[in-house]
Amino acid sequence: MHPNDPTTPEAESEADAFAAEFLIPHTACFEYLPYNPSLERLLEFKTAFRVSAIAAARRVHEVGRCSDWHYTELNRILTLRGFRSAEPGGRTFYERSRVFDTIAGNDKYSLHDMATELGLPTELARSFALQIRLSVV
Repeated sequence: MHPNDPTTPEAESEADAFAAEFLIPHTACFEYLPYNPSLERLLEFKTAFRVSAIAAARRVHEVGRCSDWHYTELNRILTLRGFRSAEPGGRTFYERSRVFDTIAGNDKYSLHDMATELGLPTELARSFALQIRLSVV
């Protein structure tokens, strides 16, 4: 959308607006939530749309589904409960393609073989396949 300078504040704002509409459509806020939704309803909503609670609250406010005061209160409560720094009860898994499991999961073609064929280090190919290994640093 912004081939000359995609890092301008205007470009960033437009990207945020696009992401918000894409992830939480305007109509969904009206269809699934009452005006000034309770925290419990907001948390159900964020789980259904797989977004953070903070993003859900912001979107609900942006579309006019809650008052300024209610939005401020939701943010205060979410911050007190730790939602600003991390998402309690957040996703503990990553969505991933079944292709990697199908290809790298058989005995005839390993992840190492795939990495070699692609000209990548095995650990990099593993991270692309979201098979990240924890290691001590």
